[in-house]
Amino acid sequence: MATSSTKVGQLLSGAVETNKKAVTTAAVLETGRIANNAVVKLVAPKLPMMARGFADTPIGKLALANMVKMALDQFKPDNATAQRLANGMIISAYSELIQSFNIEDMLDELLSNAKILKSLDKAYPDEE
Repeated sequence: MATSSTKVGQLLSGAVETNKKAVTTAAVLETGRIANNAVVKLVAPKLPMMARGFADTPIGKLALANMVKMALDQFKPDNATAQRLANGMIISAYSELIQSFNIEDMLDELLSNAKILKSLDKAYPDEE
């Protein structure tokens, strides 16, 4: 049986490890956010007038982050720093996109849509 000091040590060790992971995750998100904003500033002026505003939206940032990822995969596939940056950009863009939706309301609306429910009943007639 573990002593109380051993349990406290294990709890502290677990808390330290959790905090290390959280700091890393936060750093990835922040680095991605900074890079996404920098790409928007670089690319938006080169876009057609109608598309410039789109670049600075959550979906626009995700599209640009994916374009950066594809370019880096093609031109710098062995550059680990570039690959980490591109992955951070995509993670950050997805995070921003998810935050921009009210997911709970969207799901409630989908699940209360009569046409969708009728179609589901036809697709899964033997299930409740």
